[in-house]
Amino acid sequence: MTKQGTDDLLTLAEERDAAEREAAAIATARRAMARDRIARMKAALDEAEIYEGTSYWNVAVLIAKVSENWEPLKWSLDRLAMDEDIGSGSGEITSRKRIVRRALKRLSDRGIIQSELKTVGVGRAAKTTVTATACRSVVTAGRPDARCEIMPDSMPTNRDNLRDNNRDNNRDNNRDKTGTTCGTKPGQMSTDTVIYSNSKNSGPLSPFGTTNREGEEDQRFLTTAEATAPRTARLMATLGWPNGDVKTVWQVAAACNAGMITDGDADGAAQMARDYANRSTVGLFRTKLAERLKLDGATLSRILNRVTMPGGFPADAPVRRVEPSKNAPAGKLRRADPEPAKMSERATQRAAQNIIRTLAKMELSR
Repeated sequence: MTKQGTDDLLTLAEERDAAEREAAAIATARRAMARDRIARMKAALDEAEIYEGTSYWNVAVLIAKVSENWEPLKWSLDRLAMDEDIGSGSGEITSRKRIVRRALKRLSDRGIIQSELKTVGVGRAAKTTVTATACRSVVTAGRPDARCEIMPDSMPTNRDNLRDNNRDNNRDNNRDKTGTTCGTKPGQMSTDTVIYSNSKNSGPLSPFGTTNREGEEDQRFLTTAEATAPRTARLMATLGWPNGDVKTVWQVAAACNAGMITDGDADGAAQMARDYANRSTVGLFRTKLAERLKLDGATLSRILNRVTMPGGFPADAPVRRVEPSKNAPAGKLRRADPEPAKMSERATQRAAQNIIRTLAKMELSR
């Protein structure tokens, strides 16, 4: 290699290192400002006698966490209802949306936030958008700014969801029944831009790859089917144990174990896929996950491909423990039958019409 080529490589390496340091500084600033907003919101909720653990508390804290510079939060009602921070034990989206609507009304009545719900379309095609803004004059009243809410010049402007990419046991928001919490302690919050997240405790996964000048490992992991199977089984249960190729579910489970995708995002996308899918539940699951993470399909594929498995990820569902029959040995494992697919309304009508025709023919033949 010529000297010119070596110099070019060194320049590229220095530019990459500078970009990584800038991204780390931006993430640190975002986390610090998010912690400050959350602390202010919690103080305002305490004064309004809205207590921790309630849906009102969870919704208000979520708004503070994702509203950079106290800008309005603009999410779909479905996305807001399925967010893990809401802390509802219900898996039904209708119930969760009802909880969110009630919480927004209560917070608006107390003057903590200003909210507006706008619905476009009718029937199943209806989409409701939530616009919620924290009343800064109320939230920050009597609380001097701990830091200036000014973003660096290079701060991305299209990322509105600060999300924890690491599992933790903080008690701040532990009402979520999915087993994943989203804490607010310093250092535990990170942006939803999973490209910059790096799990330091990858659990059953083994990190490998190059290291940069700060000694941090590249985001690539090696896992096994045995280590990934428990998380895959949880996602499959949320999806309703669909038939067919479930390689995507294995990949998402491995990415969750690596800390590149949060459990809340994966579980929320799986629940929405199960609620709305008519045919390809796994395909809709992948689409909903990309929408939830604000990524395109190619970027999501690159993230999932950062975790590899010797021999590739399985296409079949993992084995799950089921209730043994009376004649089967206790504790025996077998592959459970998938849940029967839900019939659509049209298919139900056709089946009823066929039954009526059959009965009519039987009457005529007598």
